[in-house]
Amino acid sequence: MAKAQLTSGQGKPLLLLHSSLSSKLQWIPLLKRLPQGLQATALDLIGYGDAESIPNAEVPFHLDRELEWIDRQWQCPEKEKAVLVGHSYGGAVALAWALKNPSCVERVVLYEPVLFGLLDKQSEGWKEIESITNTLNVALKNKGWEEATRAFVDYWSGAGTFDKLPPHLRSEFIKVMPKVPMDFEGIEHLSFGVDAVASAPFKIHLMKGGLSRKSAHEVIAVMAGSSPDIEVCSFEKAGHMGPLTHQADVMGTLCTLLI
Repeated sequence: MAKAQLTSGQGKPLLLLHSSLSSKLQWIPLLKRLPQGLQATALDLIGYGDAESIPNAEVPFHLDRELEWIDRQWQCPEKEKAVLVGHSYGGAVALAWALKNPSCVERVVLYEPVLFGLLDKQSEGWKEIESITNTLNVALKNKGWEEATRAFVDYWSGAGTFDKLPPHLRSEFIKVMPKVPMDFEGIEHLSFGVDAVASAPFKIHLMKGGLSRKSAHEVIAVMAGSSPDIEVCSFEKAGHMGPLTHQADVMGTLCTLLI
């Protein structure tokens, strides 16, 4: 599905993976300022943009499904190792792909990867995720996809955010919201743990928003604490959606990490 990706530039391969409720279009600002020497591919993940449709909700969803989709759309580089960039759910998928294909990867740059499966089940961050999951389930049971979408968007971006969005954007979010519970399912049951992160044979750069949720901060802390080689960059005035809300700062820093 050629429509499921945007490409730009020539040189070292770069794969860009978006957050839940988003698409490849999230990365257009980065593509417009892409440093020379990179061949970037911004790819729609399953259920978003122009990717394959949302899978059967009755079948358990695992990240391997996303990795297989990536392999069908983007060839693992043979001559020059790749850089992978991911935001939120896209960050989780990017790291999962890199750990499965370590010989193909030079580095990964992840803005708040939602790797909740790495958290201790007694941690405050995990309890926070359990709470929003329960909220989504109740919303789906009582009021349907619109209320679930409102709860999800407001969790990451602040109360009232969803209702302030333009009507067409709210409609688009509601349309793809059925994929979000599957995203949660995939990241809850990871096929790797903290040890795999610590021993990864490629460089890991982490980015976080100072105003983000405890769940996201705990994932960053667990990953960074696993190895002194993992670097963390913080954007103190940004939240979880920093790549969109603080575009200039985040994309500018990204550009310095890609070469």
